[in-house]
Amino acid sequence: MKRICLFLTLLNVLFMSCQQDNFIFENDNLEQFANELDEQSAMRRFAEILSQATFRRTDVREFLKREALKKFNYNYDILYVNVKDIHIGNETFGEILNKYAKPGELESIEHSVPTINILIPKITACDISADNLDCTDNETPVVLPNDINNILFLNGSVVDSISKGEIPGFHVFVVNKNSRVIVNKQTRFSNTKYSFIADEYDNSDNKEAVTRNTTLADASVVGNKAILAYSYFYKDDGSRQSMALQRDYIYYGMTPSSTKGNLNQNVTEYISFIEIDPKAYFTITDTKENNQYTDDPEIKQTSTSRKKRDFTQEELINEFWTKGCYNLKIEIATSASNNPMIKRLPISPNDIWDFNLERKYRHSTMFRRSKYTYYIDVNKFTAKRYYLTDKSISLGKWDLSSEALSRTITFVEEDPGETYTETYTVSTKKFNSSKVNGSIKLGLGLGDGNSINTSMDSEASSSTTTEVRREISVTRSNKDDDLGQDIIYFYDAIIESKVGSKYHVRMYNTGTVSFGISAI
Repeated sequence: MKRICLFLTLLNVLFMSCQQDNFIFENDNLEQFANELDEQSAMRRFAEILSQATFRRTDVREFLKREALKKFNYNYDILYVNVKDIHIGNETFGEILNKYAKPGELESIEHSVPTINILIPKITACDISADNLDCTDNETPVVLPNDINNILFLNGSVVDSISKGEIPGFHVFVVNKNSRVIVNKQTRFSNTKYSFIADEYDNSDNKEAVTRNTTLADASVVGNKAILAYSYFYKDDGSRQSMALQRDYIYYGMTPSSTKGNLNQNVTEYISFIEIDPKAYFTITDTKENNQYTDDPEIKQTSTSRKKRDFTQEELINEFWTKGCYNLKIEIATSASNNPMIKRLPISPNDIWDFNLERKYRHSTMFRRSKYTYYIDVNKFTAKRYYLTDKSISLGKWDLSSEALSRTITFVEEDPGETYTETYTVSTKKFNSSKVNGSIKLGLGLGDGNSINTSMDSEASSSTTTEVRREISVTRSNKDDDLGQDIIYFYDAIIESKVGSKYHVRMYNTGTVSFGISAI
């Protein structure tokens, strides 16, 4: 039928379910009908009915894609009770499905499974998501997971099944139970039809839209000190609660009401994660020349095949990649020294990129064995976040008595070669002694005590800061690959907003490497 893409993540995790919530219809006939239909049978009938509608009607497929992209619960879920009364042309979605059901059948299904749901899964390994669903394809099957395998329906009939542990390498509509909402008698007859089991799942107002140059991160990634700072400084304005003032709390314990502080010697900033643009492959992968050694991993073949048994993920990596790792060097330049702090990080391609392999599967017959073929294409790679929480990429504490208000971060992929010294100049501003005297800082921001300024380009800060320049020298190899640099300012917010239990953190970008910061 279509390709099947094997991946290590279990399908039953992707299609997770939750406990059914009690729901009682006031119509006794429907309740009697519902009692004759157990939960699994109800979900199977819904899958059969839905598969007829999705096979025969393009507008239904378009509707499901549109609703999934709303991500009302931060997932590509479509809760049936929430969308059944939405019109598709002159009919509601529920009325369309009723054409393929027996009288009263959909109501009994809803009674048996109040949280019945349609999911368009995101399958990163195969570059599949609701965003690129082709609505012209009427052979998009409906999948019903169960304890044994996962059944595929098309136009009301079972056409195939997928073993547990395998994920389809093509778009599907999954019938499951929504694990993030509650639907019961009270919620069903309310305006919203459901309630969230936790606030962090509430995206009903499309709150997932994020500020440019930010990304969502867990509390454990952001760091406890940054979170405490955000509790005081969280506004996007020039007030005493401005998010730009977070480091005044992190390093000096200052709050909107306490504007004098002592340096906290125990606080440290870290690079918490990195993301590397897959196009960097063409820059950082150096082919061996004149028998000169390089341990940069590279793609050694673009396809691989095997009969009878599929590959594991580790086997695919060994099939496609040469041995070795990329040697990432991180240079942290400050005004306190002519030599940057150096941090090194060995990383493998699998650490930083999803390969999005293409997979072809040939079924076995009485004349031939099954055959598994995979293809790799760098142009289809996507970046994935590589967390450094246990790698100790420390930026050190920010002591404003000795250090200026900015730091320059440079990323290099190191390769052996002839060494030389490179010199560049950093220009920034440093507080005068009237603002920072030893370990004591007076006043929030760059202001003179009466104002709270955080813009380093502002004339208002000239009375409290002095321009400083420093020559930075670093040893490089003529084979090193430059991955760019970015500047961190003391008055950059670390956290810009909060969504549920997660935080939007500022992202820095060198043009090749993006990274986030934590404060602990």
